[in-house]
Parts: sequence; C-alpha cells; structure tokens
Amino acid sequence: MAFTGSSPLATTYSDSISPEVAVTIEAFAEAIRPAINYALLFTIFASMLIPILITLLWFSTPTTRRQPIFILNVASILVGIGIAMFDSHTLKLFGVSNPTIQMSGSTSTAFIVILLLSPWVAELVLVFRLAIVFPPRRTPLSKLAAVSAFPVVVKCARLGCLASFWKVFVRETTQYSGALTETENIGWQQFPYIRATCLLQLFDDA
Repeated sequence: MAFTGSSPLATTYSDSISPEVAVTIEAFAEAIRPAINYALLFTIFASMLIPILITLLWFSTPTTRRQPIFILNVASILVGIGIAMFDSHTLKLFGVSNPTIQMSGSTSTAFIVILLLSPWVAELVLVFRLAIVFPPRRTPLSKLAAVSAFPVVVKCARLGCLASFWKVFVRETTQYSGALTETENIGWQQFPYIRATCLLQLFDDA
C-alpha cells in the first residue's frame, strides 16, 4: 500500500482513498477546526469557574447567601458555565457531528444575545456594591450622583450598543442557513457596535 506525506500524521493512503474523497475529508476537517478550537476554549474557561463556585459556596454563611451580591455572583458563575455547555454541545459539537442538519438561526441568535449580555448582567454586582458603600438614604444626592452617574451612563450606553448589534446581527444572518455558518461567515466581531461595547466595557471596568 503506497502512501504519501511529509510526516506520519499527514499520511495519505492513495490506494485506499480516492483523491475526491481525500479532498472532501480535508475540507471537512478544515471547516470544523474553528468549531473544535472554540469548544476547547469555552470548556477550559468554564472549568476554571467550577473551583471558584465551590470556594464561594464553601466559605459563605447563611446570612451572606441571602445578600443580592452573593446571589448575583453565583448566578454569574452559573451563566458562564451554562454558556460554555451551550456553545460546546449545541452549537459546536452538534454542528460537527451532524453536518447535514441545519440549526435554526434563532438558536445562534439566542446564544449571541446571552454571550454578550452576560458580562453586562454580571457587572451589576458593582452597582450593588456602590449601594452598600454609599447607601442612597444616608448619602447626599450630589455625592450619590457623582459616584453613580458614570457607571450608570456607561452601562446604559453598552446596553444600547448591544441592542443595535442584535438588530443588525439578525438582519445579516437571515441570508445564511446554519448557525455555524452565520457566526463564522459574517464577521460579526468587526461590527462597530461590538467595538464600541468593548471600549465602553473597558471604561466601565476601570
């Protein structure tokens, strides 16, 4: 059996696989490589959240568990883990294992909405921390406005950019048939709304 290839990992068995089949296999492998990379990336980041969640629950008390900050922290971690599971199984692994089955555009749109909205929701914890440090009932209005005006305005601007992006995303993805095709072909990361959201998030986190 003859074979060609520059390395054992890149061996092509010319006697058992026709050139047409080999080209098809190589094209399929090249197409699913980004999905596999994203699935591994999301899985790694999600696995980092599990010990954080265990530590948060282990060192908390019944009193702290009833606080809004604690609830939002736990919810943020669970959302992060859920996003990784949804992305790896529903969007990536489903598309790889079922290449002939097209996923509805609403599924990928829902994932993009949750993915981009989750940091905004998670950072609401900072607003509650400001409310604890500067109680609205005991803080002068001028001081309260000076402290909370900037984060509130930035968060509203971020939400407006996200809403504008979702509108454009839904319009642009109607021409594609599959979820993986949508998110990879339209270059949604290059939309100005996403760039503006990232820039505003930097100011918000600072």
